[in-house]
Amino acid sequence: VDWVEGRTSRCPYFNRVGSCHARMNCLKAHCYPPIGSDLDDVDSGDFAFGLKKESWNDSYVYYKEALDMYGRTLHTAAYFDREENIIFYAERSNSSGQSQQGIYWYWTKDDALMALKRVWAISMFKHSRFTKTNVPNNKRSLQHPDSMQPVSKRSKGSQLDDSRWEAELPTLPNVNWLDGKSKKCIWFEKPEGCKYGKKCINTHVVSPDFSVSPNIRQEEREQIFDKKYIHTKELVDLAGRRWYTAAFYNISEHFIVYAQRGYSSRRNSQGIYLYPSREEAITALEMAVYASAHVLVGRQRLAPTQQSRTEKSVTGNTKLFRKVVNANLSNVFIKIFPGQHLPKTAWHTSCSDEGLYTANFHSPAIQEKGAIYRSSENGGKYENGLWWYRDERSAKASAFVQFLKKAAANGLVSRNMTKTINGNTLM
Repeated sequence: VDWVEGRTSRCPYFNRVGSCHARMNCLKAHCYPPIGSDLDDVDSGDFAFGLKKESWNDSYVYYKEALDMYGRTLHTAAYFDREENIIFYAERSNSSGQSQQGIYWYWTKDDALMALKRVWAISMFKHSRFTKTNVPNNKRSLQHPDSMQPVSKRSKGSQLDDSRWEAELPTLPNVNWLDGKSKKCIWFEKPEGCKYGKKCINTHVVSPDFSVSPNIRQEEREQIFDKKYIHTKELVDLAGRRWYTAAFYNISEHFIVYAQRGYSSRRNSQGIYLYPSREEAITALEMAVYASAHVLVGRQRLAPTQQSRTEKSVTGNTKLFRKVVNANLSNVFIKIFPGQHLPKTAWHTSCSDEGLYTANFHSPAIQEKGAIYRSSENGGKYENGLWWYRDERSAKASAFVQFLKKAAANGLVSRNMTKTINGNTLM
């Protein structure tokens, strides 16, 4: 099962406590427990990789091929972090199948690699998921939070199906527990923002968007996620179990972000996400804050002249979307990244029961380091955290618009996203 570099057995010390005294000198495999159903939340997995991709090393990736009983070639992948002496194996995803040994196999190397990246990124956020518990004889062991809770199924959005938990999970007097205000500001959710700013009597709550791949440099993260703005809340359920949630209140900008999604989370009847440890609540909050960074653009108070510019930009984006729908996206990609091509495997589309489509664009550009763009709001239908369109071409175009916006922000195309930096027409 542990096929990387012939390591046939796993280190018992690392399996038990998450560390090994031999570290680099240990000849056995160091592997974290399987991520499991946390990988069902594709948005969070891709978003986590976007935040950690600077630490990713392509030279640590290993591939394995095998033939099934019908002679078809299947692929799997692993990541051997030589600096930490830890191995990560690809798990789950829609295109995978699990063998009797527990190994996940994929139809293509690209599918195996994307699954591996999610496992690695989520593990980076979950490396502190083990919590200390007291056991007899004054010995300390490590216990995974999930082992303290009954197993429940995941919903389509990958959050735990909490219908059986809602009656047991603790609640708060107010959903907006941080500032105590009972209503959310409806104007703050609109592109023009709230004109009252800090004087608004209602709560300015940001809804994170995990569908956009983050473009936040390491040096910017401490500035965005300022620890002095973190607030946590501890609750106790009827069984005496302790639960935690967290919020981020930026006083200077007057907005609140509540912890959402994340791993080992439960959602109570009020829609509040609860976590078995304070650390996990803060980790989920951190990702939510990063996912809110681009949402806040344009939410500040604007002067009348600025508002008219915003309205023009919205109209411009609609025209751009129509152009992208009718354009040859492969040619557009080559114009932006000369010498590179756009393979069909870069597109991952899904069709709903209603016959609607959504798409993910995995940019093959070397400069983008695996950035992922998803269908966004361009006249589609929003459902279950995704934007859906009547045809596959529109779904792809919607995702490609996000790619063009990123290219414009990086100076690769013009601001209006119609020309290259050399002045050549894109579409």
